[in-house]
Amino acid sequence: MSSGIVGAKQNREDKSNQLEVTLCYSPRNSEEGETEELTLGVTKLRWSVESALEYERKNALLYVKLNVLDGGRTIKACKTKPFAPSISVPLSADKNNSSLTVHLPSNREHLTCQLSLCTKPSLGKKIVFGRVVLAPGSEHWDKTFQMPATTITQWHSIR
Repeated sequence: MSSGIVGAKQNREDKSNQLEVTLCYSPRNSEEGETEELTLGVTKLRWSVESALEYERKNALLYVKLNVLDGGRTIKACKTKPFAPSISVPLSADKNNSSLTVHLPSNREHLTCQLSLCTKPSLGKKIVFGRVVLAPGSEHWDKTFQMPATTITQWHSIR
């Protein structure tokens, strides 16, 4: 049965594999030697039933790798604690190591935040299911810097 809407199936698929990402820009007083900070976090994962069941059968534990890059060079990175696949997985900064704060360089034009959904099977190398990339010019990024000291949360499709 078809909905009759062109692209409806694609839209459903895009919404089934997502990360809920938080960004917070903290301006500081440069006269006092303080530097600006950016906090990147992931609070929830949701993905399709088929994907969750496939990796549940394989007993694969998942994790999200958070990277902040400056012109392709990693400034800071961390990984969440491994978690079991499920349709919806809540993550907490306290319990899951799911956020990271970096001091911002004076030039933010080349900064990129990258979140990768991964698994490391017992044999073989890590598998990356997809990524979310945030950079200057993206809606989430721009909104974060327009509203200092406010955590902006948004869902992003894993690609």
